[in-house]
Amino acid sequence: EAVTVSTTVLESPFYRLELDPATGFVRSIRDREGGQELTDPAAVHPFGAVLVRDPYGGPELPACQGVEAASGGALAGTLRAVFATRGHPRIEVTYTLFAREKRLDVDIALLKDPTPLLEAYAAFPFCMPRGRFRCEGPLCVVDPGRDLLPGAYADRANVQNWVAVSDGAL
Repeated sequence: EAVTVSTTVLESPFYRLELDPATGFVRSIRDREGGQELTDPAAVHPFGAVLVRDPYGGPELPACQGVEAASGGALAGTLRAVFATRGHPRIEVTYTLFAREKRLDVDIALLKDPTPLLEAYAAFPFCMPRGRFRCEGPLCVVDPGRDLLPGAYADRANVQNWVAVSDGAL
């Protein structure tokens, strides 16, 4: 089966991803095999949001500039949401689903201006009670839930290139 793409929906044989056209954030990621919703609808920040914070204020959500169906086809399909916020005039979040592999790729590209003292965070609130995470850090691969020392900041992770999420079987 091919990956189908519309203005706000990306669908593979394994997943169905839907973006909110007004905000550009993920409305739903559904596992088509198990019927499970993979995002947490009660989360404080939406899935795929890039939050920008300065030392004096709380996180700020970017404004959506548009959602576009980048491509679709026999092997893969992509949807892209474009945002802008203070200190970051262009943020592109691209979602890719594959026709023959149970995999979702999320690529975030940031253009930052010289505004000082800003921090940028990406929010991925998954709803996976038995979920396991692994990420590539500087010269290592880490499972933040198991490999960090007690009292370490497990709610933040510095990621080099990738994060892997599974339902408990890595």
